[in-house]
Parts: sequence; C-alpha cells; structure tokens
Amino acid sequence: MSMRTPAGTAAALATAAIVLSSGCVTMIASETIEGEFERTLAVGGGTLALDVRTGSGRIEVVTGEPGVARVTGRIRGRAGGWSGGNRAEVESRVRAIEADPPIELDADQLRVGRLDRSLRRHISISYQVVVPPDSTVEARTGSGGLRVEGVVGNVEARTGSGEARVADVAGDVTARTGSGSIELTAVGGDVNARTGSGSIRIDGIDAALSARTGSGGIRVEGSPGGGWNLDTGSGSIRIDLPDDAAFEIDARTGSGSVRTDHPVTVDGEMRRGRLLGAVRGGGPRLTLRTGSGGITVE
Repeated sequence: MSMRTPAGTAAALATAAIVLSSGCVTMIASETIEGEFERTLAVGGGTLALDVRTGSGRIEVVTGEPGVARVTGRIRGRAGGWSGGNRAEVESRVRAIEADPPIELDADQLRVGRLDRSLRRHISISYQVVVPPDSTVEARTGSGGLRVEGVVGNVEARTGSGEARVADVAGDVTARTGSGSIELTAVGGDVNARTGSGSIRIDGIDAALSARTGSGGIRVEGSPGGGWNLDTGSGSIRIDLPDDAAFEIDARTGSGSVRTDHPVTVDGEMRRGRLLGAVRGGGPRLTLRTGSGGITVE
C-alpha cells in the first residue's frame, strides 16, 4: 500500500464551525497541511526490534528484504477552525519533521515516532515501515488502525481507537484496542487479544489463546495447542475445531444457549446455558463465557 503524496501539499477544508454573534453567521475555515518523508536504512543480519508509535495516525508494518528497513511517514497538521493551530506555526512543525524525522537506529533497535513534545501539537503522523522478516514489532497508536504482517518474531499491537490486524506471524501476538475490532490470521505462537468494544476474529491458531471483549462477538478457527479462554460481556462465541479435536469444555452464558457438534462426556450439570465436560477423553481446556449471547463449538 503506497502512502506517498506530493510533499508540502496544503489542502483547505470546509468546516461546520459556525459562530453566532449579533445575528451573524460566520464560517471558520480550517486547513490541513501535509508533508511526507521516507528513509531507507541498512540494518544488521540479526533480529531487528522495531518500536513504532504515534499519538494519532495509522501504522502499517510489512516485510521486505533482509538487511534493509524503510520508513515512510505521512504528516498531517491541522490549522485554523475551532481546534487547529496557527497556520505558520503548524506548517513550521510539519517542515521540521520532514527535515528531521523521528527515526533512531541503534544496532538492532529501530525506534520510530518518538517525537519531541514541542512538535506534537496539532500534528498526526501515519507510518508505513518495511522490515526484514526476522523482526519483532511493538506498534502503538493513540487513535488509528494497525496492521502487521509477515514477521518471524513476537508482535505487540495497541491502539486506543481503531482496528488491529495481524497476519502471518510466527511468534506470540498481543493485540489491544480500546474501541475497535481485532483480526488475527495464521499466528504461530500464543495469542492474547483484548478490546473494550468490538469483535474478535482469529483464524488458523494452534496455540494457547486468551480473548476478551466488553461488547462484541468472538469467532475462532483452529486447534487448541494450549488452553483457550474466551470472554465477552455481550455477544456470541463461535469456535470451529478439527473433527477429531480432543478437549475439555467449560461453557456458560447468562442469556442464550450452548451448542456443540462434538461428543461430550458431561461432568456435572448440562442445561441450556451451561456445559461442562470432556470431548474424546479431554485435552486443553476451553473456558467460554458470555453475559448475553449463544455459544457454538463445531
């Protein structure tokens, strides 16, 4: 995905800011001042540890050639309107960031986005980072989406508001969002996923799993290589397992039913909203909880 735009573009935006004074209606214009930078860096042959963060903006991390990292940043400054800054000051910050991007390479540590406090006001930066496959990733944004694909090492992806997507990662994955969906595909290691509000979907997992959402459904496809703990305050839970899967199940819903196509040897009670037992002699435990919604294990 390309993030390139003409450097130095200033786009005037119409706003809905209206001042009512002495019977007059005044429109207050706001303006977006844009900039961009790109840097290519030679990195060592070992595992690269990437730490990329932004207060506001999207982060994408993908893989490229060994020994090379490339960082592209798209800057947006907000001037005028109700909440924007002085145009000259905002443009000065944008140009300063273009000239000296927040990129630090120290041996096998690549840090992106540690912006000086004096440059942050009314500024958002979205990043696309290309790293060698042998990399670990820590990516954080206060507001914006996250996408990480293809790395061998562990991944930590956090956003205050926005979706988090991770795919084709060999290591462990931790994904957090305050508000937004989480989608994880083909993760080789253990998974820990949390969202305050949003759905969670995980495909192709063969390890331990912990997934929790305050409001939203959870859907998982894979084989439990360790215990699975799935919890939603409000929403359905659906799990697709291999036909010959062996596991223990402890499922409970406050409002809804529990259904499974697998042969369960019941241990204790079995009723509409509760199921406790073992399948094919037992194995990793599936602990499934929803305050309101159905639970299906197929």
